[in-house]
Amino acid sequence: MSTNQAVFEQLVLDWYKQDSFGNWGDNGQTGNVGDIFTYHFHDGKTHYYRLKTTSYGYFPWPSESPDPSNGHWQYISHY
Repeated sequence: MSTNQAVFEQLVLDWYKQDSFGNWGDNGQTGNVGDIFTYHFHDGKTHYYRLKTTSYGYFPWPSESPDPSNGHWQYISHY
């Protein structure tokens, strides 16, 4: 991870008042509404999603639309 990405990630964590990013599949695919998760997609980028529900499924593919959000996830950005 580059220094710039580390700075970006710390800013995201600070903004959303989290100590760390969520890991998909932890806690039986449940989490807290508002938790931020990272997705290391095969395009070489890290994509950031905010959880909208307490249980969830897979991340939407970031290349499917300009706003790859769904009922469980709000797409934030990528680095």
